[in-house]
Amino acid sequence: MTGLRFLPAAGTKARSLIMLLHGVGGDAATMELLAQVLRGTLINTAIVVPDAPSHFDLGPYGYQWFSVDGVTNTNRDARIQNAIPVVEGLIEQEAMRFGLTHDRVGVCGFSQGAMIALALADRPNAPRFIASIAGRITRVPRLRANPLPQIFLSHGTADQTVPYACLNEAATAFKHANFPLIALTMAQQGHIISPKQARAVADFFARAFCCAPEVTS
Repeated sequence: MTGLRFLPAAGTKARSLIMLLHGVGGDAATMELLAQVLRGTLINTAIVVPDAPSHFDLGPYGYQWFSVDGVTNTNRDARIQNAIPVVEGLIEQEAMRFGLTHDRVGVCGFSQGAMIALALADRPNAPRFIASIAGRITRVPRLRANPLPQIFLSHGTADQTVPYACLNEAATAFKHANFPLIALTMAQQGHIISPKQARAVADFFARAFCCAPEVTS
């Protein structure tokens, strides 16, 4: 895996794991600000930021979880589902590295990474905590994981890349499926991760891990 890894202080065992998934055309470095905020709040948490496995095919640099060349509302879900096993493999590898079960794993994605993160909620071995910044869902979530992941959604009202309406669509779907949910609207914000969002994500994971059981594998 290429990317970034932020670990607890030497001699300190990681009590939880958060994986960050960047957007299309980005790389691990584009998530470093969020990683640093998380690191400052969750001092006993390993934060892993992988580069996506494929080079961005519509630009000279960056990576992608799936190609957006010719993507439509009809074929987007299939592309996301094809990318899921790679991400699940990364999560499993890192969880095993630190001896953690899925109850101690969180995932946060931005844009395309957020679409992947939200799609993980529909998997039997879903991470316990999932945060999405400027994401969208492509299918109605089903009740497969037990317990259900806790979901955090945040989106800017001025987002011109992934419309703000995607937040309400996702929130409605997750609420109807009885997923625990927090939604945060960012007024007049575009397609970025703001410092306020980063702090809100850190608070979400801090509260979540505080109340989650610590069962090692």
